[in-house]
Amino acid sequence: MTGFELPDGSGVGSPLPSEQFAWFMALPLSALASDSAGDVAHLIETALTPVFMLSGVGTLLNLLNTRSARVADQIEKASDLLGDESDEASHKHLVSYVERLTKRTMVLDAEISQKGCTSG
Repeated sequence: MTGFELPDGSGVGSPLPSEQFAWFMALPLSALASDSAGDVAHLIETALTPVFMLSGVGTLLNLLNTRSARVADQIEKASDLLGDESDEASHKHLVSYVERLTKRTMVLDAEISQKGCTSG
């Protein structure tokens, strides 16, 4: 056996007799594990926080991008209907609808830019 060193400095170079383990065995398990468990929990928390943050930002950007794509599809449909419409009232309504969708696209683009820039 190679030998060990106890906190009091004894036992170096010699095998440990069982009575030298008495100081270690007398401590309750909670006293031994409390500091190390807290340290491990803090380490895991610190390591995983950026992962959850990036996941949340990525999900938000994905949501905004999907909404922007749907608005673009609606603009395309309304624009196709606008070219085929001959009724003046329907034409005005479709023009108003396309303008509102265009404003929505600008707001979504601004949100995507803001979230993309402030998350990094």
